[in-house]
Amino acid sequence: MSDTTIIPIDNIDAYNKMYGFETLHPLVSVIDMAEATKIPNHVSFRYGVYALWLKDGIQCSLHYGRQLYDYQDGTIVSFAPGQMVRVDMTEEQLRTPSHTLGLLFHPDLLFGTPLGKAISGYHFFDYDSAESLHLSERERRMYTDTLNSIRFEMEQPVDKHSQTILTDRIKLILDYCQRFYDR
Repeated sequence: MSDTTIIPIDNIDAYNKMYGFETLHPLVSVIDMAEATKIPNHVSFRYGVYALWLKDGIQCSLHYGRQLYDYQDGTIVSFAPGQMVRVDMTEEQLRTPSHTLGLLFHPDLLFGTPLGKAISGYHFFDYDSAESLHLSERERRMYTDTLNSIRFEMEQPVDKHSQTILTDRIKLILDYCQRFYDR
């Protein structure tokens, strides 16, 4: 990965600015890449956040560790803090709108929550897991419905309930992913 620029993704706002997204919450973001106004290419990301990406089609090549990430239409790829991913797109891929939905959340969001205690049990975040999760159409709807509920909560004013509601919904999406991987 030494032949590309390395960009640390240490916080949600920096990631959102890199792609031209508005930051609705400092510790979590739901992303629709079709809305990106900027697209970095031939870069390596050093994740400092957790990320789940639902990819429809192959919009880029992902190099994860020392191998190419195996993903197809309708799959989820996941990354955890400390992991590196290289992204390379062809000129045609840059011109084609991306149909990728993402959930990014900072580890600080999990502090003192049940999800914070359980996060290490979600093995699909392991660095040696370069196999993507292939979803059925029904599973995809469950995933996107839960993403939409997270986005709805992010649009509400932050109050004493925000962290619990957000982490519960993120845990739900992670539990669905764990179920889908176990099938």
